[in-house]
Amino acid sequence: MAKSMVERYEQLLRQDPTSSVFVELAKALLEKGDAARTIEVCTQGISHHPTSTVGRVLWGKALIQLGRPAEAMEQFDQAIAIERDNPYAYNLIGDVLLQRGLYRSALPILRKAVALQPNNGRVKQWLDQAQQALSGGPRPSSRTWASWRPGGARG
Repeated sequence: MAKSMVERYEQLLRQDPTSSVFVELAKALLEKGDAARTIEVCTQGISHHPTSTVGRVLWGKALIQLGRPAEAMEQFDQAIAIERDNPYAYNLIGDVLLQRGLYRSALPILRKAVALQPNNGRVKQWLDQAQQALSGGPRPSSRTWASWRPGGARG
């Protein structure tokens, strides 16, 4: 029987605990709904790769899944501190917050994302929809955000 992606990543990480493959393992674990294990993997991985923006965002995403948004924001703040002008970090964080309906927390992140990429219509739409939801307008469905999937992420 073929090994799952999680098993493959875990094996690679056992062979080299300092590998940046922890990011891929964390993504796979999140997709499986294993937020607690994701946090363990990110904690270990970030001890070797403290400047991993994606690692911190994944850690935050797992914390949100466990109902710990304040701790998640700490990880998001650290991700932004690492790459203050990287629109990718802001997009990831905005996406996570919007999927969870945390519109108020998403607003400053989305404003910065729009400032960093003024020609990105999708991010502008996210900002508009979050503002509308906060002012009593319709809440966007999670499908709005699910269509955006970043590519070429670096850990």
